[in-house]
Amino acid sequence: MRSLHGHLAKVEMLESDACQHCAAHGACQFLGGDKVRAVAAENEIGAQVGDRVLLAAPRRGVLGAGFLVYMVPVLALIIGAAVGQKMGPGWGLSTQNGAVLTGLGSLAATWLVLRQVSRKLGQKSSFKVRIVRVVRKGDSNAVD
Repeated sequence: MRSLHGHLAKVEMLESDACQHCAAHGACQFLGGDKVRAVAAENEIGAQVGDRVLLAAPRRGVLGAGFLVYMVPVLALIIGAAVGQKMGPGWGLSTQNGAVLTGLGSLAATWLVLRQVSRKLGQKSSFKVRIVRVVRKGDSNAVD
C-alpha cells in the first residue's frame, strides 16, 4: 500500500499470472497496460502504508464495469451510425457522412454520460475494491 487518506488507500499492484484469469484483465490492459497499476481501495481492516495487502472486487461490479467500458460505447457507435445513415440525406449529408458524424457524436455523448455514471457507481459497494487482508506488514518499498 502506497498511501492512505482516511479509509481510502492507494494500492499499487504488479500484474501476475492470476491477472490472466481475472474477468477484468482486459479492462486493466485497456486502461493502462502497464505492469504496475494503482488502485483506490477501501481500507476497513486498518492496513498501514508499506503493508502488502490482498484486494477483492465484487464479481458483479467487475462484470458490470466491463459491460459499461466495452459494450455501451460500441452499441452507441453502431446505433448512432445506423441513425445517421438513415437520416443523413434528410440533413443534406451523404449516407456515409451522416453515419460517421452521428456515430462519432453518439460515441462522444456516451463517453460523457459514462464519466458521470462511473462517478456515481464508484460510490456503490458493488463496484468498490476492498482490502481484505494484510499479507505482510511493513516494507515501505514493497509494491502491493
